[in-house]
Amino acid sequence: MSKKWLEAFLPLYKREIGLPFSCNARANILKEDVVALLKESGCDLVNMAIETGNEHLRRTILKKDIT
Repeated sequence: MSKKWLEAFLPLYKREIGLPFSCNARANILKEDVVALLKESGCDLVNMAIETGNEHLRRTILKKDIT
């Protein structure tokens, strides 16, 4: 999900729905400004998980170049 999409969607969500919500996020996209936007819009919980601690498995099998 892009930051641009979040900037457009979250204010609409807050205005039209206004209920607290939670979300799942990848650590590599969760920057301070995105966290602030989520919080302002009513997000009260962000879930993150470790996909694998093995770099070879992550790069070779999962094809994910994230750290």
